[in-house]
Amino acid sequence: MVRYRDAISIIVVTIMIFSAFPICVSDSSDAVGMTNDGILLFELDPKDATDGIALKNYSSKAIDIDGYVVKNSSGKEYRFEPLKVSSGNTVVLVKKTVDGDWFCEKTDTRNVIVNSSSITLKNSGDAVYLYDRSGNLVDVVCYGNYTASDGWTGIPVDLGFKEHVIRRVEPTDTDTYFDWAAVGNGYTAKSFADTKTVSADVKPFTFPECGGKPVLESLMGATKSVKISIYMLTSAYVGSVLTDLEKKGVDVQLILENKPLGYEQDGRLLKTIVDAGAEVKFIGGGTYDRYSYVHNKYAIIDDKEVIITSENWTDGNISTKGNRGWGAVVYGKEFASQMNEFFMNDWKFNDDFLLFDKKYPDVTAKTLPTVSTVESYVNSVDYAPKTYENVGTSIYMSPDNTFKALMYLIENADTRVYTEQMDIGSSFRTFATTSPLSAMIKASDRGVDARFMVTKDKNVDFIEKLNTETNVKSAGMTRSGYQTMHNKGVIIDNTV
Repeated sequence: MVRYRDAISIIVVTIMIFSAFPICVSDSSDAVGMTNDGILLFELDPKDATDGIALKNYSSKAIDIDGYVVKNSSGKEYRFEPLKVSSGNTVVLVKKTVDGDWFCEKTDTRNVIVNSSSITLKNSGDAVYLYDRSGNLVDVVCYGNYTASDGWTGIPVDLGFKEHVIRRVEPTDTDTYFDWAAVGNGYTAKSFADTKTVSADVKPFTFPECGGKPVLESLMGATKSVKISIYMLTSAYVGSVLTDLEKKGVDVQLILENKPLGYEQDGRLLKTIVDAGAEVKFIGGGTYDRYSYVHNKYAIIDDKEVIITSENWTDGNISTKGNRGWGAVVYGKEFASQMNEFFMNDWKFNDDFLLFDKKYPDVTAKTLPTVSTVESYVNSVDYAPKTYENVGTSIYMSPDNTFKALMYLIENADTRVYTEQMDIGSSFRTFATTSPLSAMIKASDRGVDARFMVTKDKNVDFIEKLNTETNVKSAGMTRSGYQTMHNKGVIIDNTV
């Protein structure tokens, strides 16, 4: 089984900015000969006592599901009795209800059927089939470690974490993993195929050459609001700017990771910002953890400008002595509006939040550099990146759809795929595994110039194997000139 969610969710939020590209997805009737009237499998909840299976009506009219059958790989089946499902509505079959489980909650658009003798879903992996009243197979989903299934193509759907269900998130029925995702309560669960491309002006920049100047300039230009979601914020310069903005009446909101791996947030710096009036929340400290980590590095300025970086905002990176990384400032209200939807989704969900006073009840504020000192630093950095106008931009957010986006883009590359990575997860090191790396290898086999740059430490054998066993050219980056090669970037052809 491919644990792609574990690897992607370490990134948690990844933004890719590129020109528009067409999306062509086969219909299931072409792929495996299935036809349907609009009733399809929608959600599965195999890891709870519910053993829930949800069907959804994707057609434009009400459909009676009398005689429809769902069946698992062991042949156990459940036949539905007469029930009209309105267009866009869902019917949920569960063995039992579980208090507080949103999967079992009945709503105006979600009808729940409780039947203790219905199908049991295997926790580790299974296949679920849907048949119409004439006995025709109309849909199938394969998940977990179950790999052989009639009508299903390729790898199974990953199960995600214990609290996750799997859901059809795409407007397609290809009978492949592409249609599905593991989702939890509080997820945005955005579709890859429905992602919008909007026009915006884009200013790309690189670390450490930029010295963090584009980040500070954008923040200092805020007049109404700053919304930041970031893994770590320990830069005294950034703290000084945010404190000053609050004193000027700018509304500052911060989402941070509660438990950065091997590090701790600077509570004293954050206390200074909070004392000025900012709101600070930590994800990962509540009764339910949505994500592996909040690994974002973005800020929304005045709802019209967005800063995106691969680097955390630390003293090192907001200087010329930081990591190798990439970043961009995106100017555009529509792009910012889309980013704001993700931010507010994370901000408003309370089950996994830890508030500042609860995490740091006794810290004292830190003395930060004056704003004039920050301005002097910004003016001293000789770095002026170009802004590109009217660029087609699309947002792909992990864990929603970044895996699908990377696979699609690499599989459709024509001339080149270049990537810089700090590291590569253990589950992706096997070349046969379905992953962005395997897609790069296949691209190189068809003549695409594929180059993989990774931190040399601990990757010497991997680099040699990639160079000797595949057509991908690989090189290891040493720390000469940088603190570390921390980037997570991909260049595809001349558009991505």
